[in-house]
Amino acid sequence: VGQTEPVLDLLLEQKLVRRAGGNIELSDLARVMAEHFIGIERLTTIRQLVGRVSEPLDIIAELECGEGDAIKPPSEGKREFGAKKKEPGKKKEPGKKKKRGRK
Repeated sequence: VGQTEPVLDLLLEQKLVRRAGGNIELSDLARVMAEHFIGIERLTTIRQLVGRVSEPLDIIAELECGEGDAIKPPSEGKREFGAKKKEPGKKKEPGKKKKRGRK
């Protein structure tokens, strides 16, 4: 079992909690973080991605890549999600249609 580290100062600094009188109140984001066991490092990465990447699927892909992978901007000319990849050098023959339905 590891050791715990004091995080209150860090949470206050990142505005995830605030002191109200003698109480500490969680922000909505801190509540989600706690309910889903998201660590502060992971939450920081998510916040950075939301600020830099516009496509939700790209954010998920970046999160799934693993620790230490650089956050890269989306590549230009990328395919739509679910689009088939064209094989290089293979051209569609004119007049040839793909059969659909039952025979």
